[in-house]
Amino acid sequence: MYIYLLDIKFKIDCSFSLKDKREVIRSIIDYARNSLKISSAGLTDNDMRNFAHLGFVTISNDNDKK
Repeated sequence: MYIYLLDIKFKIDCSFSLKDKREVIRSIIDYARNSLKISSAGLTDNDMRNFAHLGFVTISNDNDKK
């Protein structure tokens, strides 16, 4: 069994409030869950309006690298 993990921090230039930040993060997380079928969550930097820290994880039985 293989576990794949992605931990990413990035800056959101178009974010002028926490509401703008949540909108951007929500669209990324929804895309990951619905289209890519991977689990994701916001990790830290919740009170900073220009920075985000997201984590993504998925589990697979094979290591197919096509």
